[in-house]
Formats: sequence, structure tokens, C-alpha cells
Amino acid sequence: MDEKLQYTSILEIEKIHSELRASFKAGRARQLTFRKQQLLQMAYMFQDNLEAFQQSLREDLGRPEFETAIMDVGTLVGDALFAYKNVKKWAKPQKAPYDPMYSVFKPTMHKEPKGVVLIISPYNYPLHCIGAMVIPYFLFRFVQSLIQVYLRLVR
Repeated sequence: MDEKLQYTSILEIEKIHSELRASFKAGRARQLTFRKQQLLQMAYMFQDNLEAFQQSLREDLGRPEFETAIMDVGTLVGDALFAYKNVKKWAKPQKAPYDPMYSVFKPTMHKEPKGVVLIISPYNYPLHCIGAMVIPYFLFRFVQSLIQVYLRLVR
């Protein structure tokens, strides 16, 4: 491999962050159709670039191609499609648990994107560790678990 490793400069990171933040503030990410399209595009991206991912992970980590196909790409495509099929159901508003004293307010939880995040991932399964945080299925399960823990503490 003759190419020299190139790092992203701090200025470039700030520019990328600003562009992503502006895109989020425009409100597109709140639209369910946009989120579904992004999930499909993610699945297609992993499928279409399987060979490039296999080659990169073989050269960088010595990973066998079948392992990349199964452990990284295959699971992420399946997870993205699972999220695509379920994101509408997950996005529905849900009644929030509340003290009966506040019943007149009818508190509701609205599940929608909250902003831009930076994911710093371990290198051993880079695709899976990053993809798993991006695909809402994993985020949904994590958030639901946090809500349950919080409710137990509050009661």
C-alpha cells in the first residue's frame, strides 16, 4: 500500500460539523420518509461496497473476507432493513408514565432526531461498531432501557 495515511484537520472537522448541523436544523431529519430513505441508502452502500470493505479490512486488520461479509456487512444490511420496516412504528408518539396529579396534562413522548453526534469507534469491527450506533434499532433499544432504569429510580 503506497498511499500515505491522511488525517482530517481540525478546521475540516469544524466545517463538516457546521454543514451537518445546518442540515439538521433545516428539519429534514424529522421527516419519516427522509429517515427511511437514509436507512435504505445505508443498506445499499454496504452491499455495493462489500468488496472494498473486505479488501480494506483484510489489508488493515488481516481479516478474512467471509468474516467481513458476515460480521460487518451482512449484519448491518439486515439491521438497516429491520429498522426501515419498523421506524414508522418506533416514531409514533407514546404516552409517558406520570404521576396521577399531572394526568390533566397527558404527557407524551415524541421520538425524533435530536441532533448531530460524533461516533468514536473501536477498530476491531469498525463497520459494525459505527453502523450499530447509526441504525435506529440499536439507539431505540438503548433509549428504552435508559427510560426504564430512570423510571425505576424515580419511583
